[in-house]
Amino acid sequence: MKTIPGMRYLAILVTACCFFLNFMIYSEYHDSLQGGTPPVRPAAGEPAGAVPPSRTEVRRPAEYRGIYLHNYSARTTKVLAEYVTRARQHKLNTLVLDMQDAVYFRPGEIPAQNIALCLSNGIWPVARIVVFPYGLKEYPVPQSLIAERMALARKAVSLGFREIQFDYIRFEDSGRLRHVGQDERYRMVEGFLSNARKELAQKGVIVSADVFGRVALNRHDPIGQRLEGLDNAVDVILPMAYPSHYTWSAYMIANPYYTLYKSSVAARDRLKKAQLAMYIQGFEMRVGPSGLSLPVYIAHQMQACTDAKIGGWIVWNAAQNYEPTWQALSLMAGGRPIPGIEAARAAVAREAQNAAVQPDAKKAAPPRKRTEGGRA
Repeated sequence: MKTIPGMRYLAILVTACCFFLNFMIYSEYHDSLQGGTPPVRPAAGEPAGAVPPSRTEVRRPAEYRGIYLHNYSARTTKVLAEYVTRARQHKLNTLVLDMQDAVYFRPGEIPAQNIALCLSNGIWPVARIVVFPYGLKEYPVPQSLIAERMALARKAVSLGFREIQFDYIRFEDSGRLRHVGQDERYRMVEGFLSNARKELAQKGVIVSADVFGRVALNRHDPIGQRLEGLDNAVDVILPMAYPSHYTWSAYMIANPYYTLYKSSVAARDRLKKAQLAMYIQGFEMRVGPSGLSLPVYIAHQMQACTDAKIGGWIVWNAAQNYEPTWQALSLMAGGRPIPGIEAARAAVAREAQNAAVQPDAKKAAPPRKRTEGGRA
């Protein structure tokens, strides 16, 4: 059977193209194994040849502007690169990266190249480690668990992280361990963090802790978190001040600026050493009563943190749906007034004026409910 000359040339061309494509795929795969990182497109307004900051120039932000990413996003280089690009576009400086999966809290391997990707683009990466999933349920604490968490912190340091953020470092919000006294609860929580900080400081690493949002407003909380004690145990404190979780107050749920401002100022005035930043709500739960869209709801919280003059904010969305957050940031960068923000500021000012006129008026303390100030 004779071969048509044109078909022969076409077959040779297809073979050559397939060989070249396979070579490119192999090269990309090989580079990923050797620690290479995919290029990140320049942020909006940057020249195509812009040189990103070197790793040594990245420092802990004086004012955090960041988002949280679960372990899959943190360890999948292509996905992380997309978030780095968006972060640069919107002038974020921080990404909180989960060191564990979100279901069983098992360690999830994050390639060192992913940490380098953040640092080479001027993004401060923070390693989040859950200590006691959903709160401590047995006491005394098994030393094997403590050793496991610290081993994970050391692993994070070896990957290039310079900040370890401990979450769920608290007792369960129930009466399960009612036999453990309040002072003992403080000693356990603050002792773990102090010991971790002492060890990690030797490696030039700082320690931060996530706390319930209500801890900014109350004292002697049964979960074992108090701002005054944590102030001496960590470098950064992050109350989870999601308005949706202030379940004792319909007003606080419906007024995100008020809730973040009041919580921020109350916490700020109680701290002397640690930097204060807030976790803010980037999800839909109980947004409806505010009458605001979710992007505006987020913008109100960001503006409250700025007005309270604290050390920044981190947006939390467990589903990784950050489109409303990007919209909120675009709104704030657009130069136009945020809808409803002046009315929200005025409400805070009126309350402050009334408090000055009636300094002895008693303030209602928030009740202790399981849903207050936790994750969603």
